Amino acid sequence: MSHEALLERARLHVRRWFARRIPKTMCFHDLEHTLTVTRTAKAIGQAMKLAPQDLVLLELAGLFHDTGYALAYAGHEAKSAEL
Repeated sequence: MSHEALLERARLHVRRWFARRIPKTMCFHDLEHTLTVTRTAKAIGQAMKLAPQDLVLLELAGLFHDTGYALAYAGHEAKSAEL
């Protein structure tokens, strides 16, 4: 699978995950926050001239960084890493 195909699958998965599992009451750790963090991390990585494969990892980390809120509030970082 190409990097772009992997990223597209991850983007869709995270959008669906947030739509189905993250409560609307999470006004800060919502999909928009996640996408903003992802875009910002990617922009910083590009400015730092990271290798393409590192940019892929950086984008994936940004996309998944708060997905764990669907499973736990305390310790959501570890849950996000598992996901």
